[in-house]
Amino acid sequence: MAPVKLAFYARVALILHGLALTLLFMYLGRTIFIPLFFAFLAAMLLLPLVKWLEKKRLPRALASTISIIFFMVIIGGMIYFFSRQVVKFTKDLPNLEQKFSEKLQSIQTWISNRFHIDDEMQVSYINKSAGGVVNPVVNSLATTFVGIIQFFILTIFFFVFSFFMLYHRRLLNRFLLSLFSASHAQQVTKVILKIRTIINSYVLGLLTEMAVLIVLIFTVLSILGIKYALLMSVLAAVLNIIPYLGIYTALFVSLLITLANGTSSQLVEIVVVFLLAHFLFFQELSEAE
Repeated sequence: MAPVKLAFYARVALILHGLALTLLFMYLGRTIFIPLFFAFLAAMLLLPLVKWLEKKRLPRALASTISIIFFMVIIGGMIYFFSRQVVKFTKDLPNLEQKFSEKLQSIQTWISNRFHIDDEMQVSYINKSAGGVVNPVVNSLATTFVGIIQFFILTIFFFVFSFFMLYHRRLLNRFLLSLFSASHAQQVTKVILKIRTIINSYVLGLLTEMAVLIVLIFTVLSILGIKYALLMSVLAAVLNIIPYLGIYTALFVSLLITLANGTSSQLVEIVVVFLLAHFLFFQELSEAE
């Protein structure tokens, strides 16, 4: 049976319809597709470890389970580290509150001298503005609670998906090959291996960048005598995964942390260190491309 050749406009219409349906399907199923995507990246990262364990004559199920447990220990260690650092930082919250009060008082004094608006009028305006914000915040508490529960459920799905991708990787490979004709099996296999190599290189490169960024920022901040240097360096490395906005978000949080127990000069030093580290990596990535 000869293949049917469609007109150019018909092919374009079918492609656009297929793309729109795919995007709609992904949007409606984002609750499943998001952990599935990250589980795929984690499985690609853990695949060398699973193969190494299998070479030690461990069953595939046991090798996959050990790899997932190892990954869970790493994630749990990071969560434990951040929890300990946050608990230590809560001891400095009164200092942060006091400094914010002092800054607020100085701003109120400046507004009063500049625009001749006394403190009572400023407080009254702030209360009116805050009144419109309280209700949405209260209403969002239930949404936040539901979001936390959903996060834990998706985390469980993430580890389950990762395990089954590692355990049934050959079945998934045969499924992908079955989508194409037998004459293209060798070419499809090469493409799959190339995609796996690219993903592994990307993930390993990202982890290497995070490690170098942690060491660099932690070393410089420690030399400058800034408190919570390790917390800020890890935060910068983790949030640096988010392009452009991540490093500035980490910078803002680090400034808040330093404001509680640091000096004005240390705030400037943190800004300089974070921006230099960001532009250094950005320039290296640009040259690599």
